Amino acid sequence: MNKDVKNAEENRTNKKEMSRRSFLLGSTALAATAGVLAATAIPGVAKAAELGYKVNYEKGKPGQWSMLKPEADYGGISVNYVNNNKEWLGSTQIVGEIPRLRQYDGGFNRALRNELGPKAKYGILSFDFRRYPLATGTATVQNNLVTLCEGKPAQDKLPIPDPEKMSMNIKDVAYFLNADEVGIGLTPEFAPWETMVTDKPGMIAGKPYEEVCKPNVVSAATHPYTICVSVDKHLETFLGSTGYDGIANSQSNRATMILSGIVTSIAAYIRALGYEAVASHQGKEYVIIPPVAIASGLGEQPRVPQGVAHPRLGFRHMIACVSTNLPLAPDKPIEFGAKDFCRVCKKCAQTCPAQAISYDDDEIVHNGYKRWDFNLDACIHFRAENEEGVCCAQCMKVCPWNSKEDSWFHKAGITIGASGRTSANLLVKIDDMFGYGTEVIPRFKWWLEWPELYKIKIPTNN
Repeated sequence: MNKDVKNAEENRTNKKEMSRRSFLLGSTALAATAGVLAATAIPGVAKAAELGYKVNYEKGKPGQWSMLKPEADYGGISVNYVNNNKEWLGSTQIVGEIPRLRQYDGGFNRALRNELGPKAKYGILSFDFRRYPLATGTATVQNNLVTLCEGKPAQDKLPIPDPEKMSMNIKDVAYFLNADEVGIGLTPEFAPWETMVTDKPGMIAGKPYEEVCKPNVVSAATHPYTICVSVDKHLETFLGSTGYDGIANSQSNRATMILSGIVTSIAAYIRALGYEAVASHQGKEYVIIPPVAIASGLGEQPRVPQGVAHPRLGFRHMIACVSTNLPLAPDKPIEFGAKDFCRVCKKCAQTCPAQAISYDDDEIVHNGYKRWDFNLDACIHFRAENEEGVCCAQCMKVCPWNSKEDSWFHKAGITIGASGRTSANLLVKIDDMFGYGTEVIPRFKWWLEWPELYKIKIPTNN
């Protein structure tokens, strides 16, 4: 880009940002928000009957979350707690038997076996090496912690408090280790992988399934509780990025680097108490993350089915977990209006560079539960083959729930969005008016770029 043109574009962006910030800090915004609040008559969160969820709600116990954080931080959003039952996992409807899946059949593993073509294969192989130096640094940490995921518990069990106090202690440990959020859930039977890839190089080289996979050591029967921990992917970086440039993969790796240290430490702590504990993070996952995260009260399944939308963080976060038989008091899944909002919004679908996200109003039945349709292969192709950066996080960047600074105006906006379909549509229009999620703010672009490294190198003998 010509230097003068680039400077002019940056000036326009900065003026737009200053103009918007002035509005948000001024009395005009206060009056506008007050009018919107009055017009929508916000009840706190949409009633279950209005959303079509036939579940029973029970309010959680304030002041018993943890010592360090007496209540979960939902960013001011009213949350309903959902009783565990076999027809619903939070606001996700279960309509049939959900089978346990093989890790071998996961999208990235299929790509690594060259089932999606050589560019996808070598694009994924170069995610953490060669194409972006910072990604190499962060991935090195998480990969070196893979061997700490499992271990034998101490022979003699130490005396522990009752399950409720033990749960509070586990949450305090997670916050002490720098978690942004933590929850404890009952492990869904379908969440642990049925079998795991234990020899990834062998799988890539074409060894038979039986030689590269083994049965999972984790199951709902052996590890009935799951401790889920989340770490923010860093709002300011999203504000300065396109959503699919060089920093995209490093944002995930940064969060996972932190998470891998947290969950392996918690697992080791529990094993020292004399109980079974297995840590799952991006380097080695024993469970499918979304269902255990929803079961642990960390959010709802949004339009993008690989994510879990938290009331405060949206799905701008990574989640890791610990599977254990330590006696704990599980939290309840939550509902706060995310499904209703996603039904209206569709910004992720409109801006997805791969067009992998459904525009449909209604969900479909997939593997025994309801979710929005999603073209996984299209998503993987773009993320693996993107040569304008490394990977992609465009859906996270544009989501109105993800892209908000910590201010009264944004909290009011999200409260509006969680209050029903009409209110959700209003929030999307306000979001569009201010350009949230679509802008690139130069003052937040702190990282370096090496575009010459983005090109994917495919060996001639592939």
